[in-house]
Amino acid sequence: MEGLAKGEQNANNKSKGSPTKQEIKSQTKSRNGNGASKDIHTNILKSHTVDVYKKYTEVEVLGKGSMGHVAKIILKDSVKSSRRGQGQGVDASGSSERDQSSSAVSKPSCYALKSIQLDRISKTFVVELKNEIDILNAMDHPNIVKLHEVITHKKQIFLVQELCDGGDLYTRLPYTEKDSAYITGKLLSAVKYMHDHAIVHRDRE
Repeated sequence: MEGLAKGEQNANNKSKGSPTKQEIKSQTKSRNGNGASKDIHTNILKSHTVDVYKKYTEVEVLGKGSMGHVAKIILKDSVKSSRRGQGQGVDASGSSERDQSSSAVSKPSCYALKSIQLDRISKTFVVELKNEIDILNAMDHPNIVKLHEVITHKKQIFLVQELCDGGDLYTRLPYTEKDSAYITGKLLSAVKYMHDHAIVHRDRE
């Protein structure tokens, strides 16, 4: 696992002065009202010092590296809720005993879990990791992966992120001109959003 992502997001101080982290966070909140939500799908970062596997169940390992691994995980509470929903009875007409709006069976919530062994990384990498966490926490855009939680346990740090399981662009070939324009528009929208917040996206290589 080279770094934390294919393209890392790094802060870039502009010559005219870039906004502080606090200013970025206040801008993010202003776009979303008070920024509060009970749903884990919001872009509110929560930091805990607990055993991550008491809250999540690992479904499959997506990748491994010398510093840790990336896995697909499921929120345990969502699995229980799903099972409860599947156990609901139906009446003679085939309708659920509960109101249709409240009886819909939702799929378990899936996320990507990045685990990093802190004793296997340098002090410089720790600084870069903190920088990435700060940036992802401040970002709120539909085409930028969301960071939901940061969990530390013993000598490991876990990043619970939005799961992107649609594959890369190469798996979807070929593209029509309309498809290409649509995808390019999404990419440019995300890049512009980062530039508006004094952040540049760049690869290590």
